[in-house]
Amino acid sequence: MPVGHACKVHPASGGLPGNLPAIHHEAGRHWTDSKIRIHAFYCMLGISLMNYLHAQAQKVCLRITVEQLKDELQGITQYVLLYPLQGEKGPYRTTTIQNKLSLTQSLLADAIGLEALIPKKVGKTKRDR
Repeated sequence: MPVGHACKVHPASGGLPGNLPAIHHEAGRHWTDSKIRIHAFYCMLGISLMNYLHAQAQKVCLRITVEQLKDELQGITQYVLLYPLQGEKGPYRTTTIQNKLSLTQSLLADAIGLEALIPKKVGKTKRDR
């Protein structure tokens, strides 16, 4: 069972204080207790991270929902192309390609600090000898 389908977050319904979501946890069949606990931990970690990102995103996009945030962030992609050497002592060559960001994506990337996660230079790769 894929992890994305096993943890579902539902809006708070009456009994929960504040904006706390209700979490519905579906563990797969034949899982051991330790796997269920780890799965629950990953679900809670993911929800906590998403709540943090949502709070950061609301500083620049006041009315953005978690679903909109996920959609916008999924649209941000970056690829690193590694090229073979040119000759025996040629330099290692790489090119980084990032898709064109919408205004919302650019604001979100700045708000959550995505630039800090992007390496400025891709390191050298070793040749097979």
